[in-house]
Amino acid sequence: MVKIETMTIAGLRGVKEPMTLQFGGKSAIVYGDNGSGKSSLADALEWYYSDKIERLSCQEIGNNGIDALRNVRIDKNERAFMTLAMTDKSLNAEKEIIYKKDRLTAKFSNAAAEFQEYIKASQGENFIVRHDKLTKFVLDTKTDKLKSLSEIIGFSSVTAVRDTLKKAVNELGREVKNKGYENQIAQFQRSLLEYLGRNVPDDEKFIEAVREQLAPFGLGEAVKSVGDAPTALASLQASGDEKAIAVLAALEKIKGVTAGMDGKIDLLAADYQSYASQFAQLLADTGNIAKLALLDLLKAGAGVLTGGSYAEPKCPLCLQDKNLNDLQNELLGRIASLSELQGKLSKLEASRAKAKQSAASLRQTLAALLSDAVFKGEGEEKVFSELKKRLEDWAAGINPFEAETSKAVIDGAAPDASLALDKKALVEISGQCDERIQAIRAAEAGNARTAAHTNLSMAVKAYEQLTAMKKERDVIVEQQAALSKIYDAFVQRQKEGLEAFLAGFSNAIDEYYEYMNPGEPIKDLRIVPMTDDDELKGLAIEYQFNGQVLGAPLRCFSESHLNCFGLAFFLASVRAFNPRNGFIVLDDVISSFDSNHRTRFANLLIDKLKDYQIIALTHEKQWFEYFSKAVKGNPHWAVKNIYWDDNKGTYADEAHEDKRAKIETLLAAGKLEGLGNEMRVYLEQFLKEIAERLEVPVKFMFNDRNEDRMAPELLAALKARVDKKSKDDFAAAHGDLFNSLQRSNFIGNKGSHDSSYVPTRGDLNGLWDEIKSLENALYCSGCKQSIATRYASETEKKISCRCGALSYAWK
Repeated sequence: MVKIETMTIAGLRGVKEPMTLQFGGKSAIVYGDNGSGKSSLADALEWYYSDKIERLSCQEIGNNGIDALRNVRIDKNERAFMTLAMTDKSLNAEKEIIYKKDRLTAKFSNAAAEFQEYIKASQGENFIVRHDKLTKFVLDTKTDKLKSLSEIIGFSSVTAVRDTLKKAVNELGREVKNKGYENQIAQFQRSLLEYLGRNVPDDEKFIEAVREQLAPFGLGEAVKSVGDAPTALASLQASGDEKAIAVLAALEKIKGVTAGMDGKIDLLAADYQSYASQFAQLLADTGNIAKLALLDLLKAGAGVLTGGSYAEPKCPLCLQDKNLNDLQNELLGRIASLSELQGKLSKLEASRAKAKQSAASLRQTLAALLSDAVFKGEGEEKVFSELKKRLEDWAAGINPFEAETSKAVIDGAAPDASLALDKKALVEISGQCDERIQAIRAAEAGNARTAAHTNLSMAVKAYEQLTAMKKERDVIVEQQAALSKIYDAFVQRQKEGLEAFLAGFSNAIDEYYEYMNPGEPIKDLRIVPMTDDDELKGLAIEYQFNGQVLGAPLRCFSESHLNCFGLAFFLASVRAFNPRNGFIVLDDVISSFDSNHRTRFANLLIDKLKDYQIIALTHEKQWFEYFSKAVKGNPHWAVKNIYWDDNKGTYADEAHEDKRAKIETLLAAGKLEGLGNEMRVYLEQFLKEIAERLEVPVKFMFNDRNEDRMAPELLAALKARVDKKSKDDFAAAHGDLFNSLQRSNFIGNKGSHDSSYVPTRGDLNGLWDEIKSLENALYCSGCKQSIATRYASETEKKISCRCGALSYAWK
């Protein structure tokens, strides 16, 4: 897994001037006071990988939050960028915000296909968590839990396939009903019976019936297949019946279409009743529906309380006295209730859309029929004008459905559940067509050849349509049957796969949770699937409380317990589903934890996630101090500070190595101004570190004054410690190094304060050489670690570095 070596930020959020953080693939605890801009690191990383900042992606800002990412205090021509150097150097890149036609956009410096694939893959990983997102999964509805987890683990694509299959199966079923295949097939068969005088269930019977009709004219033997019928029909050489055939065809079309609408009518009735029923159920909640507009406000309020930044025992909106725990529980209850109501409204809108679609389908079918040329022709204009009027009158019955499906629940008026379309009227229209068909056929009955030509023409048309209709129906029915089998098998495999995954995933969550909550009554946390008729509907959280299996974490979980679960869920998600990135960013997640959970969480990160690079950002001073002490000397961890300056914005302490390189660069260039101060600061930082490693006793001072020790005091204390423990051995190797440095440090002190004394280049070179000499005396060039009491040997009376290459006698 790839980790971060170096991060450089400039012109992004609170960071104005370039700020570089050296991680070297290590984990880091990063402290910064509130307002110091430490969250700028998380914002920049989120933007780098996802091209947006979710918490800034609102309507007021727009552009996925990028417009709020660029530091507002830099000029338009100044660069705003983030550079990441990774443990895999092929993935090193810089991402810069640029202006393109006065709109902010971004570009990467690395155009390699491997890097582009890495960024795309990383967008499916979840490696940044902020405090306001910790409890989201815990407090989500069952459906939203399924959605959230599906997105994290990539299961959403599996669910999408399942939903697509289900939709396809349902749509094919609707199509069978919507097209009314069976009614239309029955109508074609009735027409064949009418024109051929017998049933024709298959090709053989059709050929037989056609040959019987043609036999009186000596043409029957020519028909040996269905395809021969049109040729034989042309051989009858009848005349004068083309107009009658056209009218008969139009009348048969009307009969077929009206017969096929039976299924459409039933579909509309079912869709409308489902819509009306859901609508009626929601009418009882019109008061709460009006409050749905407050849902975002309630969520924001809950976020404020959960975030720990608001501690006054008052409602933050009305300022009435209120217990914050009670207020938070009330808010969460209202949010859950309104979220459930919002889900019902979404289902109503889906039902409304279906009912509207069904009504539109009926109207479109009638509109297509009424656009036929026969309704504008001459000769038979009377019968067709009457039929057109009756069909248009019948179509007016669709209007109420369209009106009722446009109602809003908030208006409080229920849809008319008694609406129905008149099937009897369509039967009467079909009967009117039959009457006219019989009249035309009766008029031709006196001319056998003409009558036979008309009957066979209509029979051939009907049989062609019958055959095509059956094929179309059979294809859809076979598709539906095949997809149903695939869907059933897919659902079963999905259920089995999810259950197996959730079992392992729950074990990881429970392991992390119980590590932070040892010996407490809440244990054995589980995420379990919720099904309805074997269909996955959502996820729920179960746990044991004093041996009893319960759900609904809010019943028993305190705020700290909720946060512990949220962290356990996030960490388990990272371990399970982040195959590429081995780093995690925790942005002030500890704010609402009590002291016990804070220390346990720090220990969890140190002990249980050693193979991950953790970047923990915090403004909690005590937790930072505990964490810093816990990782002192740990080669896998670094400690860093973030500060704020009104001029340069957010900035970080320079790493020890960076300060050293900076001093040597200034010395080489002869840039002496302020160099003495740089050396003094470097020396004090080094002396504090070595004093801690050698357990050097210094005079007690209150509070943060211990952090303000000066170099002379530290040098004196360090010399006293070394003289006591290793005077002969150390002095033999390095002479009077401490006293020499003590004298030379005068140069650094004078060079860092207002003084008439101006150190020369030679003075500063001498001081720097002595500082390096002390470093070389105490630091091993091999393992890069200083001698330390943790490496002291009582039996050998020696002290050494970690690898043992540097050692001294030590009493």
